[in-house]
Amino acid sequence: MTLRGQLVLLVFATLVPVLAFTGFAAMQVVRHEFDSTKRSAQDRARAVMTAIDARAQGHVTALEVLASSSLLTRGNLRAFHADAADALASQPDWASLRLAAPSGEVLFDAAKPFGTRSPSIEDEAALGRALTQQKASFGAVVRSAAREEPVLSIDLPVVRRGKVPYVLSLLVKPESFRAPIEAQRSPQGSVSGLTDADGRFIARIPPRPMGSLSGEGFRKAVSQAPEGWYRSVSIEKVHNYTAHVTSSLTGWHLGLAIPTSIIDQPMERAATAMGAGALLSILVALGVAFWLGRRIAAPIEDG
Repeated sequence: MTLRGQLVLLVFATLVPVLAFTGFAAMQVVRHEFDSTKRSAQDRARAVMTAIDARAQGHVTALEVLASSSLLTRGNLRAFHADAADALASQPDWASLRLAAPSGEVLFDAAKPFGTRSPSIEDEAALGRALTQQKASFGAVVRSAAREEPVLSIDLPVVRRGKVPYVLSLLVKPESFRAPIEAQRSPQGSVSGLTDADGRFIARIPPRPMGSLSGEGFRKAVSQAPEGWYRSVSIEKVHNYTAHVTSSLTGWHLGLAIPTSIIDQPMERAATAMGAGALLSILVALGVAFWLGRRIAAPIEDG
């Protein structure tokens, strides 16, 4: 083998371990950036859901105060109707406040004069959970027969001596849960959505009709784990990475979707830059090897 060939082999033998290490380091950097973005999205999803839970718990606390009224103990429903009407007027996020019998029959609606007949409770499943568990139950997005608009129900049993003579049924405006989602700083093009336990939208940015069904990929993901990260396609046909979390309080689901282009492209550019740098290093090293080979071999051949 010529001296020039030996120098080329020496260059390759020196560069191969360096290039292998460079490739491994590049993969680690890309993986670290991806994991960091994933953790950040999941942390943000948990933080938003915590804010939503706080709002939901605030409604439950207000209902618990009303449920403790001695007027209900005495069965003075007319007087309690006046207190309920005052409470309803003070809460802009409340669409309606009703007192119902365990059967679901509405005894009165605080938004209407006492004695006015009202439709029965819409979400029978939520009512059943409230009666069985004897605690607040969060319902799905339903269309109120009384208000003819989508609402969320929160049913709280009124417990007296271990029995449930009444149920307080609060109808909340779904849009009231939009503020915590809007408060987050998401990358441009991202999608954020809150759904009920059935996967129907309570609030979404960009907006979708309240009560409409979320994407199949999201519904599948939330059915498999209380929180996680997956890649799918949004309703708008955009490829996304989505962080999701389910509330242990309400059973509602929150998803924060980031376009794959926002996450993948910077990592691909970094990997491409490292690869180009490695290729350039090989070319420069080969050029130097050939040049040195020629410089060294020339005097030997002449001699």
